[in-house]
Amino acid sequence: MTEATGPEPGSAADYQHAHDSSGLSVLSQLKQKREQVVAKAYKDLRVPRWGEPGTDTPEIYVRYRPVHHRIIRRAFDATETKKADKVAAAELRANIDILLAGCVGVFAMIDGERYSLRPGDPHGSWTGFDQDLAENLGCGDSATDTVKALYISDGDILSAASAVAEFSGYKEAEADEETAGE
Repeated sequence: MTEATGPEPGSAADYQHAHDSSGLSVLSQLKQKREQVVAKAYKDLRVPRWGEPGTDTPEIYVRYRPVHHRIIRRAFDATETKKADKVAAAELRANIDILLAGCVGVFAMIDGERYSLRPGDPHGSWTGFDQDLAENLGCGDSATDTVKALYISDGDILSAASAVAEFSGYKEAEADEETAGE
């Protein structure tokens, strides 16, 4: 067991210790640290079937940030309010919503370098599930159509949404729900 060193919490020495030479308090340092953590809170997911060996397609990645609870909850609840013949479509739509909400950008990876998927602008800013990517994929104009065009199968969409939900901190919540009835 290790013992904490330093002044007692709440003491005058503790207050002095909480200030560095620049006069910033520990709280403002925490704010800066939190901003750094938030800036690094992303996950790059490789889109399946792109860049497979023996093909001339590039590897494609989507950078995701954590997704808000209400969007993930809607995906988990999608099957509860629909009639049996509408469950699959509702579940797929809810999982697409997770991918849309979390998307920071879409890019290609070629020889270790990231490239934009904007038509005619490989060194420009990344696309999202937007008109530029839709144009480049030759699909419909909606963001939903673009997700469906990039992710070749419904299973690929569900798998990616599950990874984004887990990255957003929902693995434990899902496990808790599964074991609650045991």
